[in-house]
Amino acid sequence: MSQAPAIIVGITGASGAAYGVRLLERLRELGAETHLVVTPSGVVNVHHELGLSRDELAARATHAWPVGDIGACIASGSFGAQAMVVAPCTMKSLAAIAHGFGDNLLTRAADVMLKERRRLVLMVRETPFNLAHLRNMTAVTEMGGVVFPPLPAFYNKPQTITEMVDAGYVRYIGLSEVGPETIRRAAAVAPIQQLQIEYSLVSRGIEARILPTVRELGISVTAYGVLSRGLLNRDTARQSGPGDARGRMPRFQAGNLERNLELLTALEQVAAGRGVTTAQLAFAWVLSRGDDIIPLIGTKRRDRLAESLGALDITLTPDELAAIEQAVPHTAVAGDRYDAPQMAALDSER
Repeated sequence: MSQAPAIIVGITGASGAAYGVRLLERLRELGAETHLVVTPSGVVNVHHELGLSRDELAARATHAWPVGDIGACIASGSFGAQAMVVAPCTMKSLAAIAHGFGDNLLTRAADVMLKERRRLVLMVRETPFNLAHLRNMTAVTEMGGVVFPPLPAFYNKPQTITEMVDAGYVRYIGLSEVGPETIRRAAAVAPIQQLQIEYSLVSRGIEARILPTVRELGISVTAYGVLSRGLLNRDTARQSGPGDARGRMPRFQAGNLERNLELLTALEQVAAGRGVTTAQLAFAWVLSRGDDIIPLIGTKRRDRLAESLGALDITLTPDELAAIEQAVPHTAVAGDRYDAPQMAALDSER
């Protein structure tokens, strides 16, 4: 039986961590032996862009080496790696490789590949390129390396989103308003980075099943509707006129609106005690639910944008969180977020 090919995969701190992670997954599917080395900034970026920890990333490789371990086998020319791919590759790592500066295991392994006349591929990022970048790419190319910026091709006609990621059209895959079963089905086919879904003080349906599912799978949440289409702001809570689309939404209809405004009054009292607006309090509450939840600000006005961004400076205490829960119990909200036909059509509400 022939021995599995050994491929070194390097990941640096440039944007595009999905390329390196997807490469590891494809090489595993092909039966290759992979040796992973990640720079400190690469570890940070993998977590920032994909939500993966160092250990979760390392689990995708056959072997994972500390970037400071210059004595690792991949630092020696006697190790028979067939190829090395740095995906993505920062301009700093490119410069070190171009000038033979093997100050860590990644750049040392790359230097070994060049001196042994083996395949080295650098997926460089950080465009636009300046003259120093271009000269460093020229130097690597003259030494036998392959400089491969991830540029999409338009002739291969990918048929699936996963194929679009592999071809470079798409960097990340996200889902919108889907339930836990659909999330798991999608994650079984391709890595999912983000779920866009409504989440606020008055729309907390994701907490029962959806939020535990995405956290289990390492998927972050982009939360929209934090102010529940203006319901959590006294200035915008009432309909502006006959053309206001919110008139079709149960929470803004007669009877329900009055009950929900009572909740808003209670929330205003908590906000006044903290010296902030209800909008800021609502955003601060969503931010308090976890680092994996990213609230969206939806506004056309700069003053509203500045007001909402003020939530970044608010850290809620346990007593304040309890007061908010008491002011707006999630079971006390009157009316669904959409009318019955729309609710029935939402996968997230099934």
